[in-house]
Amino acid sequence: MIWKNLLSGLVLAALVLPFASPASAQERGTESAVDERFGAPHMPAPNVYRTGAGEPGPEYWQQRVDYAIEATLDPVTETITGSETITYANHAPDSLRFLWVQLDQNLFGPGSAGAQAFPPEARFGGAGFEGGYTISRVASNGRDLTTRIEDTLMRVDLEEPLPPGGTASFSIDWSFRVPEHGADRMGREGDLYLIAQWYPRLAVYDDVNGWNTMPYLGQGEFYLEYGDFTVALTVPATYLVGATGTLENPEEALT
Repeated sequence: MIWKNLLSGLVLAALVLPFASPASAQERGTESAVDERFGAPHMPAPNVYRTGAGEPGPEYWQQRVDYAIEATLDPVTETITGSETITYANHAPDSLRFLWVQLDQNLFGPGSAGAQAFPPEARFGGAGFEGGYTISRVASNGRDLTTRIEDTLMRVDLEEPLPPGGTASFSIDWSFRVPEHGADRMGREGDLYLIAQWYPRLAVYDDVNGWNTMPYLGQGEFYLEYGDFTVALTVPATYLVGATGTLENPEEALT
């Protein structure tokens, strides 16, 4: 009787184990896939632009963008109206037929990707505010340029390809209504205005991804090209403007 029960147990085990092995392997595979997300990052293969350690290589390059911006805050209409000239220096080994411009304020436009990703009452939501940029003109040398706006990005087609080592300048006239609650980064209350991500700015073009054209969803930040900024802000005489930098004319500005 004991031997019969033992043989029955062995037969049952033999029947169960072959079916259990694939399940165990499948579980191990799933576990391995999960662990992969916590593994070492996959760095691009070293080349002349970046070393294996991710440091700049002998032919490393990055673009340069200079801005000349004039902007006016109108508290009556709660809008900022601006005009800027962008000078783009192409240090890449590629000719560029178009440039991508970030329009972060379009996060507050109807149907934006960010508005669909976060409910209005969420921290990075727009609290139901509908705004976004009004782009009145994009031009170069007095001639309008062809543009295409896709959510928080605008493609600007150049009049002719920009070769390596070349520069291109163009202007953008724009305006937007300041949101009351700006996705945890900006907003207004009474005479107090906290302004962020307010001017159209060039997206990054690099040797890893080419154009960085991820949409702005309200959270997170973008890295940008370096350059010089010349900025003139017009606000009501009773307003005090705070910004980064060194105030060079306190006697004239702080009356």
